[in-house]
Amino acid sequence: MKKIRKYLKKLDSFAAKYPYLVLGIILVLPGLMLSIPLPFFETISSWLWDHVFIWIFFIIFLDAISGGAPLWRRSRK
Repeated sequence: MKKIRKYLKKLDSFAAKYPYLVLGIILVLPGLMLSIPLPFFETISSWLWDHVFIWIFFIIFLDAISGGAPLWRRSRK
């Protein structure tokens, strides 16, 4: 149990440092896993890649409008 807590603390600190990287991995990984076994189904594969790129650009857009700081971590004045 202590090892699991230690691992979760490390994961949480990494997610706090790189929130968009973690969010991007969470959003992109399922699309990659589904598109690898489906190279012959071009329409499904292209739909998955469109989904992946839309999320990537959405994350970049959120990063740009927040000034590099995640919106949920901004201090309120």
